[in-house]
Amino acid sequence: MISNWAEMIESKLQDQDIEITDLINTYNISVDNIEQLQHSAIDLQAKWQLKNIFVKSLELPNYLEDFIIAILLKAEEL
Repeated sequence: MISNWAEMIESKLQDQDIEITDLINTYNISVDNIEQLQHSAIDLQAKWQLKNIFVKSLELPNYLEDFIIAILLKAEEL
C-alpha cells in the first residue's frame, strides 16, 4: 500500500514537472528574459490612480446600518 502511495506521489511530481516545463517553453521564461522586464513599481502604465480605485458614492451596507441602530438603542437603554 505504501509503495502505491509513493508511486502516486512520483507520478504527480512528474506531471507537475511536465506542466512547469511546458509553461517555461510556452512563455520563454528565462533569467535573461526576466531581467529585461520592467518592474511594475517603475512602470507608470502598471500603476492605478487612487481616484480610479475608490468609489466616491459608496453607501453604508444595510446590515451595518441595522447593527449601528441596535447599538444606539442599547446605549439609550443604559
